[in-house]
Amino acid sequence: MFELNDRNKRALIILLVFLIPFLLINFIYIPYTSEIELLNKRVDIKKQQFHEMLSLENEVKLYKKVTNSKPGSNKIRNFSLYTFIYTLSGKSGIKENISYIKPSSFRDNDRGIDGTLVEIEFKSVPMDLFTKLLFEIENSGYSLNIKKLSIIKTGTGNSSINIIMHIESVNT
Repeated sequence: MFELNDRNKRALIILLVFLIPFLLINFIYIPYTSEIELLNKRVDIKKQQFHEMLSLENEVKLYKKVTNSKPGSNKIRNFSLYTFIYTLSGKSGIKENISYIKPSSFRDNDRGIDGTLVEIEFKSVPMDLFTKLLFEIENSGYSLNIKKLSIIKTGTGNSSINIIMHIESVNT
């Protein structure tokens, strides 16, 4: 077929000695090791997520243990929406603007829950104090819902408003 002289044979052997390891390293070893490294990273991420889930599970168990403890030791069970809203109005600086406050209980058969509803009316409240009250209600941590909110501007300026609110708290 075709013959090679000694010089070309040596050059071909040297070429093969360097080419075969190069091909093996680039097309077999490096992809294999990078895949193993990627899999190890994924395993580490899954382990971290697993440990986070375990810690969250422990927190949930602790929370359930605390909430299912004796009724007298649980703050939420002794929670009075009427007292909370009245106190919060004092903290917000609009207690003196309360026209009326009326608590009531309710049963919502559609949702299957019992709860407490407080209807409260404020007269001539500055807007900034009212927003402070709303912020405190929303960030109270008691899962309160504002079911109805009626705001009426009083006078000719933007200085004050009249408010009627229905605030709902679900019994646990």
